[in-house]
Amino acid sequence: MRRQPTNQNIKTLLSVLQRSKSELLRNQVSKALRVPNPKGPVIEVDDEDQDVKKKIAVWRSWSHELAREEASSQQ
Repeated sequence: MRRQPTNQNIKTLLSVLQRSKSELLRNQVSKALRVPNPKGPVIEVDDEDQDVKKKIAVWRSWSHELAREEASSQQ
């Protein structure tokens, strides 16, 4: 059984995804983020730069939705 990453871990992984220049690290981070969001895109090592940017944008959008859900559940 897989454990769900905490929201803080998700934020950290997203930060790594945005800042890292390593294709392999981005690939592994995007796979880790698929645990809480199985429909999210995987950044492949051989993806073009524009494709990587699009996939990171998808992950950022998802994280904003997650933050909104978290904020509404705390009210």
